[in-house]
Amino acid sequence: MFAIDIDPTKVKLAEDAGMVGMNAAENAEERILLETGGLVWMFEAAGGNQSHGTEGSDPLDQAYRYIRPSGKIVQVEYISSEIELDPRDMRSKYARWVNPLLGAVSETPNKDRGELAVDMVESDRVSIQELVTHELEGLDSFEEAIDITLNSEEYDGLGPDRLSLTINARIQQRES
Repeated sequence: MFAIDIDPTKVKLAEDAGMVGMNAAENAEERILLETGGLVWMFEAAGGNQSHGTEGSDPLDQAYRYIRPSGKIVQVEYISSEIELDPRDMRSKYARWVNPLLGAVSETPNKDRGELAVDMVESDRVSIQELVTHELEGLDSFEEAIDITLNSEEYDGLGPDRLSLTINARIQQRES
């Protein structure tokens, strides 16, 4: 499994978790294509403001280039801007682009994604401890938590702060 990022801290975390970490700026595409012939699945987790989906240097475009014909791109984060897609490029690769669903989406008959994420963290099936950069207590720290989330780089946050805020809120909700 490959993990590609421009942040060396995130690349190191991926390597510590047993993945092949690569810096996106250092010919990751060439290495992936050489070693795999193209990925079957690509999870694009940068989101944010991107302008291109099939050309340029945006993370979604990179994901498109890394997949093999009939590959799938799973968009994990939300893209906050309009993007350009060339339908001919998508069709020539028979690529499938899977977007996240908004809101509380049921994953099992009795659990939405948030509840399932809490269960996975509580049961140690998924560890987020190595991603925790800040721990805040109580509702009085809510504004600080939002500031950290919106300005992760200024606070040396790793990015999954929204996830841990949600998980912690759900765990606290269960306990009360």
